[in-house]
Amino acid sequence: MIQIKNAIIGMCATNTYFVWDDSTMEGVIIDPAGDPQRIFERVAKYGMKPVAVLLTHGHSDHTGGFEKVA
Repeated sequence: MIQIKNAIIGMCATNTYFVWDDSTMEGVIIDPAGDPQRIFERVAKYGMKPVAVLLTHGHSDHTGGFEKVA
C-alpha cells in the first residue's frame, strides 16, 4: 500500500510530502523545504528509505532543503 504524509516545513510553511510503499519502505520526498533536520526526523519516524527527491517547481520555499536532503 502507498503511504502519503505531509509536514509543514520552512519559513513559508511549505508542504513537504513523503510518499512510500509500505511493503518495501522505499519512497520519495517531494518539495524538501528549508529545514533538512525536520525532514530527516520524519524519514526516521516513518521508517522510509528515500530513493529520490522530487521538486514541483523551482521556488526557494520548495527547494530550500534540496541539497542537504539529496
